[in-house]
Amino acid sequence: MDLLIQFLLSVLVITGLLLVLPGIKTTKFYCAIVVAVPLTVINMVIAPLFGAYSIPITAAYFGLLIMVLDAALLWLFSTFLKGISVDGFGWAFVFALILSLIIYLVELIFEAGYFEIL
Repeated sequence: MDLLIQFLLSVLVITGLLLVLPGIKTTKFYCAIVVAVPLTVINMVIAPLFGAYSIPITAAYFGLLIMVLDAALLWLFSTFLKGISVDGFGWAFVFALILSLIIYLVELIFEAGYFEIL
């Protein structure tokens, strides 16, 4: 159940960022969802695979690698989807940075046990 809640929260955060950031324009709400679902799946699969085997310095580089991968995927999606556009890789990286910070804070909240009822 925690995995499903984490998935839904990640999709919600990504969708919100896509709709709020000024350098990322989306004309249709479903385009934000179409981008959010694969990004969430990729983040939920890749991070645990490599995170368990990393030492602190490697973890820092791995976090940067995940952000660059998220930015590249967003930029790639904007190439193929007509309803979304990104004004350069810089905005895609800002998106990935904010996304990483929010997901990190959400994970801290879940680990602290604030959502035991769920």
